[in-house]
Amino acid sequence: MLLAVWIISNLFDSPGIREDLIGEIVQSLPLSEVEGRQEVTNFLDGLTTGAGSLGLITAAILLYSASSTVGAMRHAVTTANEDGNDGPSFPKNKGLDILITLVTLPVTLLLVALSISRPLSRAVDGSPLLSDLAATFGGPAAISLLGFALLTWMYWVLNPGRSGRLSVAIGGVTATALVALISFGLRAWFEISGGGSAVYGFLAAFIGVLIFLNLASMAIVYGAHVASSIRSKP
Repeated sequence: MLLAVWIISNLFDSPGIREDLIGEIVQSLPLSEVEGRQEVTNFLDGLTTGAGSLGLITAAILLYSASSTVGAMRHAVTTANEDGNDGPSFPKNKGLDILITLVTLPVTLLLVALSISRPLSRAVDGSPLLSDLAATFGGPAAISLLGFALLTWMYWVLNPGRSGRLSVAIGGVTATALVALISFGLRAWFEISGGGSAVYGFLAAFIGVLIFLNLASMAIVYGAHVASSIRSKP
């Protein structure tokens, strides 16, 4: 998450992009020129100026740490391997995990963008491109298909032995279905419970995201085990 935030925040280092984004946000607010529009603009500009100035060394450290998530999936696939095959040892395995992270992170950010495209298009009027994107690719079917493709590819490249297409596809379907079920269940729970806003206030949304990420991570690792188990039982 930290690495993704660093990548996105670098966009704000461009004054032109920053001004356009701030303009879109301010225009959507019910403010007039005398009701604090300039104050809000100055606040957002000061908040985002220099947002991406962590530096390449910090980015490299974050990338190295983020690759541990791929390492966890590699361990799950290796553990469930029916032939007892082990993957490459350090440092080759870490290098592969970093390369896989470089591929999966942009796709993950795309998944997040598609997931919020429909509510964002409703909040920001007057953007035909955003509306068309949300209508075409912002639905559950398109998001699930992209997630399935990403997970299936990961299960295939992480397998230390010979991997069949059917087994990794079944693992991808399993994980995608579980993540969708978790998302649906949490949405229903927060709607029924009111989001817990009376107790946690604005933190309720952040807590909900952390709960989703935790359960979704379990589902993804479980999908890796399913892929390996299916491969051992043709």
